[in-house]
Formats: sequence, structure tokens, C-alpha cells
Amino acid sequence: MTTSRQRWTSAHSRGVGRRPRLLFASLAVLALATALSLPGSTASASTGNTAEDNFQRADTAHGWGSTTNNDGLPNLAWQRSLSAGSPYSSVLGGNGIISYAGTNGHKIAGYVTVPANAGGDVLEEISFSAIGHQLGGLMLQVSGGAYWYQADINTNANVINLVKRNAGVMNWVASIPFTATANTRYWIRLDVQPSAGHAVVNARVWMDGTPEPSGWQVSYTDPSPLAPGQAGAMGDWPKTPAPGEAIHYLNWSYAATGLATPAS
Repeated sequence: MTTSRQRWTSAHSRGVGRRPRLLFASLAVLALATALSLPGSTASASTGNTAEDNFQRADTAHGWGSTTNNDGLPNLAWQRSLSAGSPYSSVLGGNGIISYAGTNGHKIAGYVTVPANAGGDVLEEISFSAIGHQLGGLMLQVSGGAYWYQADINTNANVINLVKRNAGVMNWVASIPFTATANTRYWIRLDVQPSAGHAVVNARVWMDGTPEPSGWQVSYTDPSPLAPGQAGAMGDWPKTPAPGEAIHYLNWSYAATGLATPAS
């Protein structure tokens, strides 16, 4: 069975920014260490990611529970609208699911409790069961429910959005046209970097199985950066969906420094 990381790595190797390959001996040592490690141990972490979620765990009817991965990173509990007990998020068949909350514009958003950071990089694989009603994406520098940077695929407006949520107010700061297709897997990357008292916010989107673009597709420089915060994921419905519509999250990862790679 082809994993998200295998599909991403194959496509990425055909594009730019190819990373040096590890020696086979190093891979063998890392694989053995991972196999011998206890669940949640960081002793054998084999990735530069800070946190990640492959969603490969038992189905849950309410909430995303705690992250899972095969890279030796700690498993962290999802917070807020993605926490255990949430009625609008679930895990089903190896996918994190966000469902309609019954009110247009009611955001379902959450984060994992990594150390608060100014900047970072977050990567996500996402698909939509239908298009025209919903948007889904990821977040950096999350502080409670009132502050964060967001990149999303908006299937209602047919754009890739950059959003700054400040004191509970959503501000569209940049966007480019983008038309998604239902039941198609996309990767979306959000990157925030402090620079000379500003925050440089960038994002790009590409279809699973194709090379990651070399440049950023949508960018924004924030002259008043948000405070350090956590990393997360989100979904929303600007329009009322048909019954049963959902947003599927297949892979999520965050790196405090450098570029995040897919969860294993």
C-alpha cells in the first residue's frame, strides 16, 4: 500500500529542492531503533518534524484524539474543536474528518500543544467529498481561538487564501485563483518566517502525485506579527452543504524550523 510519504517523496524527487539521500546503513539503524522504541518515545525520532499525524488509529466518533506517527515523535492531543468529544470532528478509515457544524461560517479548528513558536512550517494532505461549500487548511502561531495565520483551499470562492485571524477577526490578506476537484488529494504548505520585525507568510498547493512547486504561490508580509503560538488544522463551511459532505485530512506535519515533511 502506498503511503502519503511515499507518494509525496516520489513526486518531490522529480521536482526541485531534492534533499540528499540517507545512507542505507543509516536507514537500517533508524528503522531498528523505531521498531524497538516505546510508543510516544522521542529517543528514535527519525524526522526533522516537531509534530505529525498520519491518522492511522482506531476510528473515533467525536474528536481527533491524539496524533499518531511512525517516526518516534510524541503523540499529542488535538485541542479545541478537534479535541476528544467534539461533535464535528472524527477519525474514520485513517482520515481525520471535519463535518458541518450546522451554522455557516462556524469554524472547526484545533491545534497540538507544541512549544509556542514565532514562525515555522506546516504541511497537510487534504481532500473534499464535494466542492462549492467548504474550505479547509492549516494554521501557524495559534493562540487560543482568537489569533493565528491560516492558509486554506476555499472551494466556495475558488481561491487559495492567506488569512490572519487577529482578536477573533478573520482578515483575508492575500489570495490567488484555484479550483479544486472533489475527491482529489491536495498538499498544502503554510510557512511563516520572522524577518526584520515582520512576519513573511507564504503558501503553496499542489495535487498529490505531482512535484511540489519550487516557489510560493501566495505571499503576505505582516508588519505587525502575531505572538508565538502552536500549529493546527481547520475547516469551515461558508455555504450550507448537502447532507454527508465532509473534509478529509490524510496527513499533517509541523516543523519549527525548516520545511515539514509528510508524516510516516
